[in-house]
Amino acid sequence: VFGDQLQFWTDPNCENSYPRFTHIACLYSELIAININGQLCQWNWQDEYPYQDSDSPHIKHPKTLLLQLMNEKIINLSANIIRASILTETNRIATWIDESLGSQ
Repeated sequence: VFGDQLQFWTDPNCENSYPRFTHIACLYSELIAININGQLCQWNWQDEYPYQDSDSPHIKHPKTLLLQLMNEKIINLSANIIRASILTETNRIATWIDESLGSQ
């Protein structure tokens, strides 16, 4: 049941390690954050653990490749219930809609 138990966002690669974030926001179906390395991170409300790509531990959000963010450092984040937007250090802007509204 929502709210009955705290669950901390841990780093699956380092036991007892907690990631640090510069920005955090939520959409209808996910919690999104920017870590101190400028990476986009995701934790779906329905998932037991935060997203972690099985092939690449540096990918922490499934839209990283689609939005071409592999070599980008994210410096700002804005979100509301249906849309999120990010700004990178190279002045690129990327935006996406919540999964509950369908695929882009």
